Amino acid sequence: MKILGHAKLKQRERTVLVGHTDSGEPVRLKVRAPKLNIYEWISEEIGEPEPPMNGEVKRTKRGKIVIGSDGQAVRAPNDQDPKYLKEVARCEKARSIALVLSCLGDQVEPEVKKGSMDPVDYYHAVYDEMQDAGIDIAAFHSLTAAATELSQPLTEDEVSDAKAALGVDDESQQGLEEGK
Repeated sequence: MKILGHAKLKQRERTVLVGHTDSGEPVRLKVRAPKLNIYEWISEEIGEPEPPMNGEVKRTKRGKIVIGSDGQAVRAPNDQDPKYLKEVARCEKARSIALVLSCLGDQVEPEVKKGSMDPVDYYHAVYDEMQDAGIDIAAFHSLTAAATELSQPLTEDEVSDAKAALGVDDESQQGLEEGK
């Protein structure tokens, strides 16, 4: 496909400082905009956990018991179950790791191999490797923020305009410091 006569557009990216080498050299990673289908792919790979059925029967708004196609009362899911909520949090963390990993491309090479591993366990193992490699919570947050920003529909100009309108851009902040 050509877009305004160009065969291919340059991929948007952000550079993130993730740490320093032993000799003090900065280590920066380029976070590239994710592909169009990234969220679909992540959702397919990391499904939603199912809440347990708590034994209570499901009822209509009028209080009548809901009967399933098998003639039995339908059980209500317990979406407040602590084990279920923990698994939801694990899945969300795995999705964040998957997004960051896809945006980093071949700049990082996890030692753990996906193989037949459960996807949630795989991404948590990659997270552990990132920690062991020296990526701290602030660096991981910066990587996640860059990946998320690049997957949003806002352009840099729109973000700059919004910051200026809110008075949180560099120029406005400098004016505040100078008492203007």
